[in-house]
Amino acid sequence: MIFHFIIYNFILLFSTFFAYLYSKENNKALSYFFILTSLLIIIIPTILRYDVGPDYKGYIGIFTEIQKGIDKPWYVEYLFYYMSNLFSFSKHGYVYVLGGYFICSIILILNLSSKNNIHYVLLFFITLNVGYFTFDDQVRQALAMSIFAYSMKYIKSNEFIKYTIICLIASICHTSALLMIPFFYIVKIKWPKHIMLIIILVSIISFYLGWINIVIKQLFSILPIYKNYAYNNNYTNVGEAVGSGLGVLLNVFIFSICILSSNKKINYKLVNFIFFGIILLLISSGNLNISRMSKYFLIFSIFVLADILSTSKDILFKISITIFLILFFQISIYKRHAVNLEYQSIFNVNYEHNITRDRDY
Repeated sequence: MIFHFIIYNFILLFSTFFAYLYSKENNKALSYFFILTSLLIIIIPTILRYDVGPDYKGYIGIFTEIQKGIDKPWYVEYLFYYMSNLFSFSKHGYVYVLGGYFICSIILILNLSSKNNIHYVLLFFITLNVGYFTFDDQVRQALAMSIFAYSMKYIKSNEFIKYTIICLIASICHTSALLMIPFFYIVKIKWPKHIMLIIILVSIISFYLGWINIVIKQLFSILPIYKNYAYNNNYTNVGEAVGSGLGVLLNVFIFSICILSSNKKINYKLVNFIFFGIILLLISSGNLNISRMSKYFLIFSIFVLADILSTSKDILFKISITIFLILFFQISIYKRHAVNLEYQSIFNVNYEHNITRDRDY
């Protein structure tokens, strides 16, 4: 358990430290060295992990089936299928596939710093605290989210065709990105801040009292596609998708800061995306697909929060948010420990024999 916490905090601390040195260095050669070191501190331990994260075991299974020469499974995108075929020469080719997805995801997100004039270190730090455990596990959707983040420019400039093209490109990585297309128009509705906060508060209360669970269960029983989920606790158990207690409150608190602290400089449509993400997160009520869908909306919170912190002159506010972000990261680390998914590397006997651990959830 101790090593599990050490490795992730090592990644957070030292990668952020070298990112900071990069932002302060004027010498071009040194700045390249610092940014490369910063990225390698994240990338190397992540690529060398084995059976870490809820989805890792499933990806081993998918890769193994593709390696055997079966036709593309209906639920797997062509990109993942072809990448798996590319590395099928190796028994452990899934390591290269998952590593490739992770590297592309993290670099695409960080590249948006210069494109959107966002402070690099803040974007880097927030991305690690809020997004790392999505990027290293849900690799297909994470890459789709990173590509979808580039639609931010076209949301602001109100260019639907270009926004749609971004969604289509993202869908090559994960088809769920197609569901984001209609939200281009939905987020145009202006919501007063106090109305947003009231709705969020009511949703939190409903979440903890179980009201949302009852409503979702009824919807599942009415809608044919979800009817068989209606009485399945794996899909309707409150808190299953987003955790419970402090974890949920920290999730909602961090994202709500983006709404509370947003100003005229921040595009209201991005704030609306975050608002819908919070609500979707709370009403997912144990449905993993709905819960993960909320991450497309919440990806914008990384950029909005970085913008808010970079422009704020309130030192206490900045320190408080930093503490909350680090606490959120520690809880995410603990969650993996709690479900028997502590960090282990490929230098492990289980890796050699493709032995995976039982998940305690």
